[in-house]
Amino acid sequence: MRWSRQLAGSVTIVALALGLALPAAAQETRAGVVTNLQGSATVSRTAVPQDAPLKFKDEVYVQDRIATAEQSLARLLLGGKATVTVRESSVFKISETPTTSTIEITHGQLALSVNKDRMKRGDVIEIKTPNAITAVRGTVVVAEVTPGTPGGVTSRFTLLTGVVDVSVIDPTTGRPAGTPVTLKPLQRIAVIGSTPPGAPQDISRADADLIAADYRVPPMLPPPGSYGGIVDEQVRAARAAAAAVSAGRLDPPVAREALLPGDEIRSRTNTIVVPTPQAPPPQTAAPARNPTLETAPTVVATPPPTVAPAPTVAPPTVGKTPPSTPPPLPLPTLSVGPRPTLSVGPAPSPKPQ
Repeated sequence: MRWSRQLAGSVTIVALALGLALPAAAQETRAGVVTNLQGSATVSRTAVPQDAPLKFKDEVYVQDRIATAEQSLARLLLGGKATVTVRESSVFKISETPTTSTIEITHGQLALSVNKDRMKRGDVIEIKTPNAITAVRGTVVVAEVTPGTPGGVTSRFTLLTGVVDVSVIDPTTGRPAGTPVTLKPLQRIAVIGSTPPGAPQDISRADADLIAADYRVPPMLPPPGSYGGIVDEQVRAARAAAAAVSAGRLDPPVAREALLPGDEIRSRTNTIVVPTPQAPPPQTAAPARNPTLETAPTVVATPPPTVAPAPTVAPPTVGKTPPSTPPPLPLPTLSVGPRPTLSVGPAPSPKPQ
């Protein structure tokens, strides 16, 4: 009897525990999803304080504490409107109100990129460090937190695009204090302890490119052997479809539908395909034009209508009398007499000297 009472009490305690745990789990608010993970990271939740491995495609909830290991990097998509990329040895937590999402980083480095087009009116995403806070709307900002510096915690904010305001946090109230400092693109500011920050420092485009390169991640690759089952299933489906077509039971278009679509294959293999931008069609350069002459419009010549030739009419033949030829005239006869004879006398005698 005593054992029965103890057993009943144990069952009651377990039932109460399950009854209390289920509503707590149901009340968890989804904050985002892991879209890339290089190396390893852990997550601890309010309902399950023990650290658990964080995996690719895991859902992340409000108040989750995420920590990345050495030589690791994690990327999260928050509500389809912001991307958080966390570098190695970093610890952060996500909290939310109806209009504000806050990323609290206590150690390490992260980059936040916000898509302004997906933000609703009044929505704000904040980055909060132990001693500073900034509100982000449609910008790309990098936050670095280094504890244990001589002046206390050091927080650095580097703005790549957009405009943000940085405020120091009052250690007593935990709220922003003093006059915020406005950061413009390609500027950096450091907040040391509870001292108000100084003027922002400009950085070069080359420095900004190096900072951005630290947060680039390669696309996720499927785990080894994940294609085996998919390939076998596709081969079986293709053989069955070919046999059905040969037997006349299926048309080829219906047979092709038996194969798995690409989205289903990527979903089963945990593969993210980065869309490749379509290259614009090649443009043919226009021929050079003479600046002084305008190109005459092309005129299509229309052939003249064909006219049948007029019938040929022979001219009437008119009889003509050929002219009479006069008889030839007789040539006159010339009579030539005898050649005259010249007589020469004796030569005169020379006169005496």
